[in-house]
Amino acid sequence: FPVTIMFVKSVKDGVDASVQKIKVFDYKNIKEYNEILFLDLDILIVGNLNKIFERKILPNILYSGIHKFSHDLHRTDYHTVSPYTLNQLAKFSEKNIFSFNAGQFMFLNTQTMQDHFTNIKNFIDIWDGKYFFEQSFMNTYFNVLQMSNVFKFMDYFNFISINSQQVDYVPTQETVFIHYMA
Repeated sequence: FPVTIMFVKSVKDGVDASVQKIKVFDYKNIKEYNEILFLDLDILIVGNLNKIFERKILPNILYSGIHKFSHDLHRTDYHTVSPYTLNQLAKFSEKNIFSFNAGQFMFLNTQTMQDHFTNIKNFIDIWDGKYFFEQSFMNTYFNVLQMSNVFKFMDYFNFISINSQQVDYVPTQETVFIHYMA
């Protein structure tokens, strides 16, 4: 398949480089695509990529992967920019909303999604508190709005921590991506 590269201005550090994914709608030909799949560079494609694009997805939902099903992750700096209220945490549990890994995500290309990414970019620009790359902002934004889904592609994403011998998921025949993390 053809690959097109979008060059960005020089970045000052790894955090700034990672945040560039929020600018996905700055790509000049973005309107030519109905479905957007973003993958970090530490992801290995080991299966049939068509499996991802054959799945029907809904507009204005951010589909991602998860390496650990635990509502406790909502309480970490890796997945939020400020502590959630008890009511928000209860809603996440009730609605089955989990913190996601922002290294891979997919969505339908809609004006609403473009507006959401613009909102996150603007949020990042003014935020002066703690955060973990763009992942904290994306989790806070999409989870509070109940617009995230970690279940749709659950069988296709596998995560391997390079800092330990622990493998959260063992690849299967359904595996399409392996994301090396940590």
